[in-house]
Amino acid sequence: MEILLSRGSAAGKPAGEVHRDVTPRDVARLAGVSVATASKALNGRP
Repeated sequence: MEILLSRGSAAGKPAGEVHRDVTPRDVARLAGVSVATASKALNGRP
């Protein structure tokens, strides 16, 4: 499974829209895995 996440940009976004960084917790939630597993995958660990 491949999940593409984007931080987005202010260009073309409605005024006042708030953007935040993607966290390992966000990745884990979307992938249906634990935060530890997501963190290991993001850091290239087995």
